[in-house]
This record gives sequence, C-alpha cells and structure tokens, in this order.
Amino acid sequence: MNDLTVAIRHYMNPSEDGELVTLGWIAQYAVVGASTVSNWRKRDKDTFPEQVAGTVSRPLFRRADVVAWLKDSGRLDEDTMPSDTPRAKASSLINRLRRRVGAKDMLDVLALAIAHLHAERISVPLPEILQVPPSGYDEDFASIVELIGGEVAPDEDLARLLEAVFDHTKGRASTRAMHGGSLLSPGLIEVLAKSDAGGVVFDPLVGGGELAIALARATAAQHVVGYDLDHAALRLFAARAVLAGLQPRAVPTDSASDLPATSLVADTVVIDRPRGRYRGSGADIDPGLRAKGISPSAGDLYWAQIAIAYLAESGTAYVAMPSSAAITRRDDRVRDDLVASGALVAIISLPPGAVPAVSGGTDLWILRAPTPSP
Repeated sequence: MNDLTVAIRHYMNPSEDGELVTLGWIAQYAVVGASTVSNWRKRDKDTFPEQVAGTVSRPLFRRADVVAWLKDSGRLDEDTMPSDTPRAKASSLINRLRRRVGAKDMLDVLALAIAHLHAERISVPLPEILQVPPSGYDEDFASIVELIGGEVAPDEDLARLLEAVFDHTKGRASTRAMHGGSLLSPGLIEVLAKSDAGGVVFDPLVGGGELAIALARATAAQHVVGYDLDHAALRLFAARAVLAGLQPRAVPTDSASDLPATSLVADTVVIDRPRGRYRGSGADIDPGLRAKGISPSAGDLYWAQIAIAYLAESGTAYVAMPSSAAITRRDDRVRDDLVASGALVAIISLPPGAVPAVSGGTDLWILRAPTPSP
C-alpha cells in the first residue's frame, strides 16, 4: 500500500488509525507560522511526532500525536480547550475568511474589524483612520465584523485576540513593515521607562505600534501619537491603542523625508530607527524644525535631533542607534552640541546578539530637552 493510499484511507476513515494532518494544519491549530512548525520539527526531532504517511515534501502525522505533543511541550494551554484560546480563535477566523479576504490584507482587515467590534461593545468613538474600511472591503466589512462578533464571547479579551492574529500572520509580505526589523524590544523599553510621566507618547516611525504602546503603559500615558508611511501599519497601531484604552493619533507621513510642521509636544519619545533611514544633505527641513536645530546633514543623529525637537521640557526620549553613531566623525558637531546642551543623558550599548538578525552593534541613546542657555 503506497503513501497516497494510506493518506486517503486515513482521511476517509480517521477512526481506523487516527486522523492524519499536515504541517500546515499543525501551524493553523497552534496559530503559528509554517516556518515555526518546521523549526520545531528540526529542533525537537527526538520528540516531535513521527511521520506516518505522506511524502518528504508533504509529511503526514497522526492528529492525536500532534495535539498531545503540543500540550506536553507547553505550546497549548493545558487548562483551556484549544478551541477556546485566542490563538485557536484567530486561526478559526482566518480560515473562515480566507475566501473573502486576501492573505495580504488579512491582518489589516481583522485589526480594523476587531477595533470596530470593541467600539460597538463599549460605545466609544474610533479615530478617523479606523473609520473607513481598507480599500476593496467596503461592502463586506460590516458582515466581517458581525462574523467576528458571533465567534467570540461578549467578555472576550479582544486585545489578546488581535495579538494572536498578529502572531499568526507574521512573515507575510504585506505585513513585514509591521513585524520585526526592530532594534528595540517592548520589554526593554518598559523596564527603562517605568515612571509616571503620563501625558503624550510620540513615535515618528511607529509601524504597528508595539513600542509606543508599551511605552504608554510604562509611563501611564493616555495619548499616543504615531507617524508612518504605511497606512495598514497605522491602522494596526491605532487598533492596538484603542484596545489598550489609549487615545491614538495616527498621521500618514514619512518622517525620514516629509516630517510635518506641528505643535506636538511629547512627554516621552521613542524612535526605533531603521538602519539607513535619514535625510540626505539636500532635503528640505521645515523652518520651524530647523529653528530647533535640526540639521539635514546630521546622518544617524538626525533622529536624535527629531526626538529632542518634540520633547516637553521635562520629557525623555529613547532612540535606537547603530554603535557607529557615537564615533562617526561627520556627526562630531551634533554630538558636541548634544553634550554641551545637557540633552544627552546616557548611551547604553546593547550586548552582541541582543538584537536578533542585526549585524553590528546597537546603542540606546537616552535624551532630554536641552538646558536653556543662560
């Protein structure tokens, strides 16, 4: 009997030897990416369930073995039925919506729909960026919100559900701007920034908003402002903020090339600067920002200048920098000015390997508003 025959027999009559499942099924059941399951299989080859049928490229496993292994290895909540976990519900929602929502739009649509369900339940207004469905989903959006409402309990933690959806969609091309690529982690920021600063948190490269929201929680802030060029990322940021009980303001702009003039004053600023993103020497700077000392030729330290420009007098900024920013000769004048004005509080060098998938050293610059000249 060949593998195909065995597979057919198992699917037609699973009670014979137990239902067979694929690696893709395991990923959906555990609500993780396919690459994660492949890594489990390689890393835990001595304990991972044995392949019982299929081919090298499409192995099949007994469902009962898989579920038992996931529970025994702590990858499923043993005290909760899998169908009741946020991960399982996220997987179920994604599977039910596959024919209605494209894979590249799944996180965007679900984040917005979950935010709408939250707003309906507690009768709160949504920020403008969350009021309009993503392009192409105008007619179907209300029914998607209704579907989610029918799937989750009235007291469901919608913030956890959104994070489960976020985790499930990691690595997809359309959401890479919202996942990973960071120099900082929310946990590090929460530890460093624990205070009662309150007020406003600002992130001019907000992406999906993980850092800004972690910082708002750590500082007891109620308002969080984020700039980003990616509208889908901004919607995810705003949805997360609303679910966290914050008041977000999301501004679609590229802070590396088109930072708008604004009267924004933030109590805390965080910038997780993507490498290589800074203004060129010929870029135009808004006169109001130029008056605050921002130089278009400041290189990496452009972001330090931006952070300081938006800080309140008693505010604090956290800016990720490549280690070279502390020694590059072209930035000598800017560094001297930061030190002389009292704006530079500390430079913390993160240990090698602290930032995954990033070569070279990474430093965290802690800044404050400059001391006025006498």
